[in-house]
Amino acid sequence: MHPDTKQKLTKRQARFVEEYLTDFNATQAAVRAGYSEVNAARIGYENLQKVHIQSAIGNRQKELLVSSSVKPEQIVKELTKLAFADVSKLYDQQWNVRNLDEVPVEVRAAIVAVSKTTTPHGITTVKLTLVNKLSALDSLARLLGMHNGMWRGDESQAMSDDELRERISQVFAHASKP
Repeated sequence: MHPDTKQKLTKRQARFVEEYLTDFNATQAAVRAGYSEVNAARIGYENLQKVHIQSAIGNRQKELLVSSSVKPEQIVKELTKLAFADVSKLYDQQWNVRNLDEVPVEVRAAIVAVSKTTTPHGITTVKLTLVNKLSALDSLARLLGMHNGMWRGDESQAMSDDELRERISQVFAHASKP
């Protein structure tokens, strides 16, 4: 065991851990934890390099997983729906918006908001707000451990299909352990 893993968190570091888990943004977590905004990016980065803080983040994630009824497979499935939703399924052949009950459930999952307005002249406009696909892809890649190599264009770190399948199996196996 690394000696730093036994180091106790300061109150501000403990707050950083909780804040980091809300959005995985180290800079914003540092600000919300009470660190100086001027130094937040540096401090957030430094905190993530500290073994005892990494350990605390991992432990807290495990606690949250155990205390929730959410299974890792559900998260992967939902992120996959969001990341790969085919928005063309929202429209009929004339490019009119379909009634929501006609839209496949996997595409409906990507809808954040629907608003409908009618002008005094009887022209109806339907506005659909969809999830950010890039954010969903990024979250999915991070969850599956593909983020560093795949998104940053580093071919030496990118996973093969077999490695990706193995990583998915590991994530599910690890998360299902008590």
